Amino acid sequence: MAFLAVIGAIVITKAPDNTLAVFNPFAWPQYAKDFAPYGGPAGALGLAMVFSITSFIGYGGSAPLGEEVEHPKQILRALSLGVFIVGAVLTEMAYAIVAGLGVNNLSALTNNPNPDVQTISGIIVMGLYLGIIGSMGLFLVAMNSAFSDAVAMQSNAGRVYFSMARDNVIPKWFSKIHPKYHTPYRALTFIGIASSISQPS
Repeated sequence: MAFLAVIGAIVITKAPDNTLAVFNPFAWPQYAKDFAPYGGPAGALGLAMVFSITSFIGYGGSAPLGEEVEHPKQILRALSLGVFIVGAVLTEMAYAIVAGLGVNNLSALTNNPNPDVQTISGIIVMGLYLGIIGSMGLFLVAMNSAFSDAVAMQSNAGRVYFSMARDNVIPKWFSKIHPKYHTPYRALTFIGIASSISQPS
């Protein structure tokens, strides 16, 4: 998070369109035709909010770990604080990418037939303003985030299977706790193997 906050701030200070107007879809009448398919600027803003909110899906996945820690209420505090920190940094990064690319270049980006260009727009911006260090740094952060997401989802799913087995919804076999690490290792092992072999080729 600190790395993203720093590189985002650097890009913002150097960007040509460093203006808060980028947060106002009504401030750019020349792009009204781009907003038209979504019901105008307000509709486009609503659509963007949907994607923003869904970015936080699974954020409460740490809650089931409350049974395994000494101070479970700290998980709630950490999740609450994390929402604000992550939200602030992601907003800053989105602003940095828009300002770094330039508002007048966004239409060309969104209309580019190559979807990979849109996917790596952040890496492109970091490369423009920070060189290879910025682009590779953001790439590594993205890869680490993807790996962390996978671990978190497996951890969460394993606890769900454990709870279901404990309540006799699925076989009790999944409720076995590791004698040393005190984790639902059977459920976690099953989730890991099942998710690995079920991935599309």
